[in-house]
Amino acid sequence: MTAAKDYRAGLGRLPGEPEPPAPPLGGWITPTPIDSPTPIDPALLGDVMGRMALAVAESTQTHPDLAVAVALGVMSAAIGGRLEVEARPDYRVPVGLYIAPIVPSGEGKSPVVRHLSAPLRAIERELVEATHSEVERGRSRYRAAEKRRDKAENVAASAKGTERYVAESDLDAAVADLVAMREPAHVRLLADDVTPEALVSLLAAHSSMAVVSSEAGLFGTLAGRYSGGEANLDAVLKAWDCESISVDRKGRAPESIERPALTLVLTAQPVVIEAVMADPVLAGRGLPQRFLYVIPGALVGNRNTEPEPLPAALVAEWEKLIRDVSATLRGGSVGFVWPSLRVCSLSPEARQEWVRFKRELEPRLGDLGDLYGCRAWSTKLESQILRVAGVLHVADNPTDYPSRPVSADVMARAVQVGTALTSHAAVIFGPTGAGTGQLRRVLRWLLRAARSTFSERDAFYALRTSAMPTMEGFTPLLNQLCDWGYVYLLEDDGLPRGGRPSRRYAVNPEYLEKATQNPQNPDNGGVA
Repeated sequence: MTAAKDYRAGLGRLPGEPEPPAPPLGGWITPTPIDSPTPIDPALLGDVMGRMALAVAESTQTHPDLAVAVALGVMSAAIGGRLEVEARPDYRVPVGLYIAPIVPSGEGKSPVVRHLSAPLRAIERELVEATHSEVERGRSRYRAAEKRRDKAENVAASAKGTERYVAESDLDAAVADLVAMREPAHVRLLADDVTPEALVSLLAAHSSMAVVSSEAGLFGTLAGRYSGGEANLDAVLKAWDCESISVDRKGRAPESIERPALTLVLTAQPVVIEAVMADPVLAGRGLPQRFLYVIPGALVGNRNTEPEPLPAALVAEWEKLIRDVSATLRGGSVGFVWPSLRVCSLSPEARQEWVRFKRELEPRLGDLGDLYGCRAWSTKLESQILRVAGVLHVADNPTDYPSRPVSADVMARAVQVGTALTSHAAVIFGPTGAGTGQLRRVLRWLLRAARSTFSERDAFYALRTSAMPTMEGFTPLLNQLCDWGYVYLLEDDGLPRGGRPSRRYAVNPEYLEKATQNPQNPDNGGVA
């Protein structure tokens, strides 16, 4: 019999401890779940993408939500921002996603990213090989044109008399030749550890770029890690909506991108997202509000040690799907060329589904609505739903998506995905954000101690860490657990006290009952 079960039998109290205290005035409330967002059903992604996400999750023994998020991002990268969904004649959104799965270290995020992004990396390698010679020839011609321009400039600078007019004419011709050329760049579909300045250059060269990474170093880079703490967000903020970017830098040629398209898939540890949310510049300028968040459940400790391997046939289907979507890419003297912009409309039934979602969403954003705390994120949700619908539409119709309207079925699935993602965002933008680890440690200690009451001092000394060395940092955790119904502060429990008084709390017996009955509950383990 566990200690918690002993407690329920009346055997878990300390010597001299009275009977379990009476419930708080009005009775115990059901504890608010911690980090319990709605799982995303992989079947909502469609046939091949959904089956691949589920198979990758099984093979890597990770929560399916992680593979779902990465698969959506990879499909967005394959589309390359060259598709817009038109909800009405005056409202279109580009199909491009920023996604941040929140995954603690050791949960297997790297294999998930590697398996799902493999087709894109293969396509990039093949395009590089196919265009390498032509790109190198073009770069040599461009450098030669630069040297002719420089030589003509030097001659014109020293020419006198009638020779000056001839030299200046030659210079004008050399400059015109150079301006008419574009310096070729080797194919890049994907980037990883990239600075904002380098990202602008990549977008200028290719118009579309994706960062699909098992790490989230880009967040730190955007916050100014390499620029003296000065955040550089313009490119990422504008590219989310394909807004034109113009950059003028001292000592460098200006760069201009008419319609930059960017996909971001950044698997971040909770501490990274906490830092992003706490950064007044990043949060104040709206970077976190542009991301879709996924908080996959933790499987470590309950993983299958002999999982099913990825079926080779399904891997081939996934690769074919990504290749079909990317088939319009073609090599050329500038590396490769993205197809022209395509526009997909909504079917009348799909538009009704989208409008219905908007109508139900609106009151939830008000002062008394349940999404008020993440209103800045939720106001972008109608756009995000259209983006997700575009991704699902392309996945269902990889070769003829431009000629088909988005169906009601696709929109219904997109709304279900968006609704689930809203529950994940509510955790991120909620009172504890992504950082509920300390709250979980307190709950695990309560289960192990299995007592009807406990003192603040006992809990603090049992759980004190270098990251939380003082009581001032611990008391807010107990206050939060009070608000969420796990414990409540006692007026006076009648126990004798020696020395300095310490506040005492009663534990909600419903939490102990439910937690110990559920073997999958992550709070049943030891104190981490």
